[in-house]
Amino acid sequence: MQLELIVKSKFQRFKSMAGLEAMKDDAAFERFVIHSILSHHQPGIFASDGELLENICVGGPNDTGLDGIAIKLNDLLITGKEDAEDLLERSKSAAIEFIFLQAKYKESFEAGEFKKLVVGVRDFLAQSPAQPANEKVKNWLEIKDYLVSDNVVQMWEGNPKVWLYFVWT
Repeated sequence: MQLELIVKSKFQRFKSMAGLEAMKDDAAFERFVIHSILSHHQPGIFASDGELLENICVGGPNDTGLDGIAIKLNDLLITGKEDAEDLLERSKSAAIEFIFLQAKYKESFEAGEFKKLVVGVRDFLAQSPAQPANEKVKNWLEIKDYLVSDNVVQMWEGNPKVWLYFVWT
């Protein structure tokens, strides 16, 4: 596939630094996109947690149309319900951000794939999600369910922010 020169250079550098040379380009591109975007949301986030990227990457069977899910609470990326409980115990307030990512290693935009992302996000944020979910998605659903529980809603500083990223080469 023909990539734009700057994207190609950054993507190849990322694959090398992350040790993903043997991974298929489409899967590695998902990780590249997620790493790039979340590094802007919270600089340095991947420096201290080697498993974080793989926890955020949910793509695969029963991924509900999503390649990546991240949740920020009070400006910090959390990865489990326990993280949320600890932060809320200390701060007694909740500023929530849901970040959904979809990366396509294709040269053209396909509206159906974007629609699948939107449907997946709507299902994720629904009170009772209907789509089958893999274990990684279920982990994020558990965190979401906790953050929208009656006890936590009372701590909200405002409505949660929802970010959707659909990236193709």
